[in-house]
Amino acid sequence: MLAAHSSDDRLVPIAWAAGAALFVPLPLLAATLWSAPVIYLLQIIAFLVASIALSYSAIRFRFVPAVTRCGGILSLHFPPGALDRDELPVRLLEI
Repeated sequence: MLAAHSSDDRLVPIAWAAGAALFVPLPLLAATLWSAPVIYLLQIIAFLVASIALSYSAIRFRFVPAVTRCGGILSLHFPPGALDRDELPVRLLEI
Protein backbone atom coordinates (compact mmCIF):
# COMPACT_ATOMS: atom_id res chain seq x y z
CA MET A 1 0.00 0.00 0.00
CA LEU A 2 1.29 3.44 -0.84
CA ALA A 3 0.36 6.28 1.47
CA ALA A 4 1.76 9.68 2.36
CA HIS A 5 1.47 8.80 6.03
CA SER A 6 1.13 5.54 7.85
CA SER A 7 -2.31 6.56 9.07
CA ASP A 8 -3.82 7.39 5.69
CA ASP A 9 -5.56 4.04 5.75
CA ARG A 10 -9.17 4.62 6.79
CA LEU A 11 -9.50 1.30 8.61
CA VAL A 12 -6.83 2.09 11.19
CA PRO A 13 -9.05 4.39 13.32
CA ILE A 14 -11.83 1.81 13.20
CA ALA A 15 -9.45 -0.93 14.33
CA TRP A 16 -8.17 1.22 17.22
CA ALA A 17 -11.74 2.09 18.20
CA ALA A 18 -12.81 -1.56 18.09
CA GLY A 19 -9.86 -2.54 20.25
CA ALA A 20 -10.65 0.16 22.78
CA ALA A 21 -14.35 -0.71 22.81
CA LEU A 22 -13.54 -4.33 23.64
CA PHE A 23 -12.22 -3.23 27.03
CA VAL A 24 -15.13 -0.94 27.97
CA PRO A 25 -17.33 -3.68 29.48
CA LEU A 26 -14.65 -5.12 31.76
CA PRO A 27 -14.61 -2.43 34.48
CA LEU A 28 -18.34 -1.86 34.10
CA LEU A 29 -19.12 -5.52 34.72
CA ALA A 30 -16.84 -5.60 37.75
CA ALA A 31 -17.73 -2.26 39.34
CA THR A 32 -21.42 -1.72 38.56
CA LEU A 33 -24.70 -3.56 38.76
CA TRP A 34 -25.82 -2.38 35.34
CA SER A 35 -27.55 -4.87 33.09
CA ALA A 36 -25.87 -6.38 30.05
CA PRO A 37 -27.94 -4.36 27.52
CA VAL A 38 -26.88 -1.08 29.18
CA ILE A 39 -23.23 -2.08 29.14
CA TYR A 40 -23.55 -3.21 25.53
CA LEU A 41 -25.06 0.16 24.61
CA LEU A 42 -22.16 1.94 26.34
CA GLN A 43 -19.74 -0.25 24.42
CA ILE A 44 -21.35 0.74 21.11
CA ILE A 45 -21.28 4.42 22.11
CA ALA A 46 -17.60 4.11 23.08
CA PHE A 47 -16.82 2.54 19.70
CA LEU A 48 -18.64 5.27 17.78
CA VAL A 49 -17.06 8.11 19.75
CA ALA A 50 -13.57 6.61 19.46
CA SER A 51 -13.90 5.92 15.73
CA ILE A 52 -15.13 9.44 15.02
CA ALA A 53 -12.46 11.03 17.21
CA LEU A 54 -9.66 8.94 15.73
CA SER A 55 -10.83 9.71 12.19
CA TYR A 56 -9.70 13.32 12.55
CA SER A 57 -6.16 13.52 11.21
CA ALA A 58 -5.01 15.92 13.95
CA ILE A 59 -5.88 13.32 16.57
CA ARG A 60 -4.94 10.29 14.49
CA PHE A 61 -1.41 11.53 13.80
CA ARG A 62 -0.80 11.94 17.53
CA PHE A 63 -1.00 8.17 17.85
CA VAL A 64 1.77 7.52 15.35
CA PRO A 65 4.47 10.19 15.89
CA ALA A 66 7.10 7.51 16.39
CA VAL A 67 6.69 6.31 12.81
CA THR A 68 8.09 9.54 11.41
CA ARG A 69 11.00 9.56 13.85
CA CYS A 70 11.70 5.90 13.18
CA GLY A 71 11.73 6.52 9.43
CA GLY A 72 14.26 9.32 9.88
CA ILE A 73 16.54 7.15 12.00
CA LEU A 74 16.28 4.24 9.57
CA SER A 75 17.10 6.49 6.61
CA LEU A 76 20.38 7.43 8.34
CA HIS A 77 21.42 3.80 8.60
CA PHE A 78 19.86 2.57 5.36
CA PRO A 79 19.96 5.49 2.90
CA PRO A 80 18.31 5.01 -0.46
CA GLY A 81 20.69 5.13 -3.36
CA ALA A 82 22.20 3.41 -6.36
CA LEU A 83 23.53 0.57 -4.24
CA ASP A 84 20.02 -0.51 -3.30
CA ARG A 85 19.14 -3.77 -4.95
CA ASP A 86 16.62 -6.45 -4.39
CA GLU A 87 17.75 -9.37 -2.30
CA LEU A 88 15.58 -11.70 -4.31
CA PRO A 89 15.83 -11.98 -8.08
CA VAL A 90 13.19 -10.09 -10.02
CA ARG A 91 11.64 -12.58 -12.38
CA LEU A 92 8.27 -13.84 -13.41
CA LEU A 93 7.38 -17.28 -12.16
CA GLU A 94 4.44 -19.02 -13.79
CA ILE A 95 2.76 -21.85 -11.95
